[in-house]
Amino acid sequence: MVLKVLCAGCPKDEREAAETAVRQALGGRSQAGSWTVSLVRVAGQWSVTVDAPAHGFRARNFMASSARLREAIVEVLQGPAPAPPPAQAPAHAPAHAPAHAHAHGKASEKRGPWPCKKCGRAFVVIYEAADGEGEENVPVACPHCWQVNHVPVASSAAEAKDYRADKA
Repeated sequence: MVLKVLCAGCPKDEREAAETAVRQALGGRSQAGSWTVSLVRVAGQWSVTVDAPAHGFRARNFMASSARLREAIVEVLQGPAPAPPPAQAPAHAPAHAPAHAHAHGKASEKRGPWPCKKCGRAFVVIYEAADGEGEENVPVACPHCWQVNHVPVASSAAEAKDYRADKA
């Protein structure tokens, strides 16, 4: 019965408003089970990760503006879970990957280790990828110091924002 709200990349007043929006969006849900909501300010928006495995939310990633942060969290909590990357339509495949990579490629969990550009400590980025799938750079907050780093992940994971960082 714990709610952890982690916030990085913003001034204190924005942090307080964002934490309030998270608490309002979760409401009574936060009383049952463990919830972690990570907020990282990136290019004028919030990169949000909701993690509550007991409620079916495992590293659910999405972007939201400050004005719509509460509503975006509510929509994600009410909506169906996104399809895993291999089940996405082939139209989302990058031009350099085979068109059938998402529909027929074997998906597996990838764990890319990276050093933080600020603190130098190692972290891993975890995501699902189909064999032979291309990559895109995405913003990822270091779990040690919350510095935003840019690392490559599978194109489908980048598009769905379905990746997470853990301490190495």
